[in-house]
Amino acid sequence: MNPTQESQMNCTCTSKRRVGLAAAILFIGITTVLLLPSSGSAGGKLSPPKLQSSQAACAGYAVEKRAFMVSRQRVEGESCSVSTRIEEVGKTLVLEASFQPTSLDSGDRRRDEHVAGVLSSKRHKDIRFTSQKLAANEFAQWASSKHPKPLNVPGKLSVGGRTVPITFSVIRNSRGLAGVVYTSFSKLGLEPPNAGGGVVAKVYDPLTIAFRVRLDKVDLSKAPVLRASLEAKSEGGEG
Repeated sequence: MNPTQESQMNCTCTSKRRVGLAAAILFIGITTVLLLPSSGSAGGKLSPPKLQSSQAACAGYAVEKRAFMVSRQRVEGESCSVSTRIEEVGKTLVLEASFQPTSLDSGDRRRDEHVAGVLSSKRHKDIRFTSQKLAANEFAQWASSKHPKPLNVPGKLSVGGRTVPITFSVIRNSRGLAGVVYTSFSKLGLEPPNAGGGVVAKVYDPLTIAFRVRLDKVDLSKAPVLRASLEAKSEGGEG
C-alpha cells in the first residue's frame, strides 16, 4: 500500500468515526427528550420565584424550559413596577395589582421581549389581578394576626387578552403579604413561549405566579379598617 492509499484510508476511517459520534450524540439527545416528562416537573408544580422583599410590590413567574432538545432549565422573571390598590367599599375590601409585561426581567432581554409578546395584547396591555370582594373586618383581623393560616383569595386575572378566574394562596409575613398560584399556560388560554419552533427552547406548560406586597410601603388610605388594625398591631408590639 502506497502512502497515498494509506492516507485516504485513514481519512475514511476518521470520517466514519465522526459520523458515528454525531449519530450517537443525536441518538442520546432524542432519547433524553423522549424520556423527559411532558409536564415539565415531577409533581406538575414549580416552586415560587424568589422576589425582592425591599420593594413595595413585586410579581413574578417560574417555568421550566427544554434547551436545544436536551437540557432542562428553570426560568424566573420578576417585575417590581407593580401598581397596587387596596380599597374598602362599605364592609368589603378589594385587592388589585397590575403591571406591564414589558417590565418583567429574567436576565435575558430577548426572552423578556418574547414573553411580553405572549402575555400582552391590544385588549390587555397590562397583567391585572382583581380579587373578589372580601369581608373588610375579617381580612383586617387576619392580616393583623400574629401567625395567621394561609388565606385563599379568589379573583380574576387578565392576561394576554383573556380574563380567567384564579385563586391565590396568600400568607402574612413580617412585612406584608405573599401570594402564589400554581397554574399553567393552557389554563390561562395561552401558548407557552417557544424559540425556533421548540427546537432551540421549548417552555413546559406548568406556570407558577407569585407576588409580594409590603403593607408598610403601599397606600392604605382607602382601607381605613385594615390600616387601623395594622397600626394597632404595631403599637401593641405583635409580630
